[in-house]
Amino acid sequence: MAVTYDLATDRGKVRLLAGDSAGGIFTDAEIDAFLSLESNEVWCAAAAALEAIASQEARLASVQETLNYKKDTTEIAKGLLEAAARYRAHVEADPSYGAAEIGQTPFIVVDIILNRLERDD
Repeated sequence: MAVTYDLATDRGKVRLLAGDSAGGIFTDAEIDAFLSLESNEVWCAAAAALEAIASQEARLASVQETLNYKKDTTEIAKGLLEAAARYRAHVEADPSYGAAEIGQTPFIVVDIILNRLERDD
C-alpha cells in the first residue's frame, strides 16, 4: 500500500486538495484512479476524492448524545460535497473548459454574439 506525498506531482496536488496530506485516506493507486477517471484534471480528481470521503462519512453518520455532550456527524458529508462542488466549479469557470464556437459565416458570428449575451444575463 504505497503512499507518496510530492506536491510536484498531480497525485500530490490531489492529496493536498482532498486533505489527505498525511496519506491516511487513499493509496497512490486510488489517487491515480481518481486522476484517470477525471481525465487527469487535478481539481476534478480532488472533487472525486472528496465525494468518496463524503460517501463514507454519510454511511457512518450518527448523532450521539450523552448528558450535556452531543456529537453530530451528519453535516460532515454535506460540507465535503460542497467543497467538491466548488472544485468542479473552479474547473468549469476556466476559459479552456468546454467547447469553442467557431464563426464560419457572418450569420454564425451573429448567433455566437447573441448566445453570449444571453448567457451573460
